[in-house]
Order: sequence, then C-alpha cells, then structure tokens
Amino acid sequence: MDSWIDDELGASSRVRDLLVGRLEVDKESNKLIKKSVDFRHYLRVKSSAHRRALTKMILSGHSLAIERRRWKERGKRIVPREWRLCRFCYIYVEDPAHAMFNCQHPELLLIRDTFLTKIYVELPELQDTLDPMNPLKFFRDILPRREITPLLAKLAYDVLKIFDGTPMLCVDAPVPST
Repeated sequence: MDSWIDDELGASSRVRDLLVGRLEVDKESNKLIKKSVDFRHYLRVKSSAHRRALTKMILSGHSLAIERRRWKERGKRIVPREWRLCRFCYIYVEDPAHAMFNCQHPELLLIRDTFLTKIYVELPELQDTLDPMNPLKFFRDILPRREITPLLAKLAYDVLKIFDGTPMLCVDAPVPST
C-alpha cells in the first residue's frame, strides 16, 4: 500500500516535493523513517490558525502563485510553473520553500531571522544548514523535527499573512506563436 501511495503522490506536481519519501520520527526507535501513511505530528499544533497555515503549505492549499496561477480564473490563462514568480522579488517561483526560507522581502527577512534564531537555540545542529539555493531541502529536513513544529507553523502563518496582504504578481508567459 505504501508504494501505491508514493506512486500517486509522485504523480502529483502539487504535493510531491514535500510528501514523497517524507520522513517521520519513529516513536519507538526515535529515528527518522519513511512513512507514507501516518498521523502527522504537525496536526497536533495547538494554534488552529498556525496548524492550518502549515498544512496549507505542505498540501498546496495556500494562496501562493505556484498554486493560484495554475488555476484558470476569469480572464486569465493558466501560467506555466516557471512564470509563477514571487510578488516581492520577481526572480524565483513563488512556492512555500521560497516564501518561507529564501525571499528577501524585508518583512519576511525579519520573521525568518526570528524563527531561525529560535530553532538554532533548540537545535544547534541545524545552524548553517539553510542553503539559499535549495530552500526546499531545508524545509524537508526540518519538517519532521517535532520540537520546532509550533515555530514552523507560526512561520507559515506569518509568511502567508504577508503574502496575502500583497497582490499577486501577474506575469503572463509569452504566447507561443503558431
């Protein structure tokens, strides 16, 4: 059953980055193991707003361009992935990993710095593991860490609040000539 679930998740461009091959801490051995089906620890975050924000980031239920510009909305075309650019930096695709761990917007830098300072106190071994060229790897690496999940959920909430307060960048890809 696990391989079927992994195959289905792998076929979905929406969720494969964070869900395929995801690791969870095994309660008995306290080691990271691959579990396709399990009650996820982030669903126990006490703040419902923070819990929902993190879940949206993981399951692509958020309002970032990577997801919203895949929809066909009135008067707008579906935009190819590489054109779903960040509304703040205009350089990278606006996805959860970029929004939470890479975008250089001043408000995001401030909340990210607060988040990183707190998690580095809790888990010093994570210091210097955030690679700006691969924020998705950092997101995947910290997602199973139960001790910082409430902080991660708050970060997701704060990031979505900032993004939701600014209109999305509407960059249309060039129309192919026929």
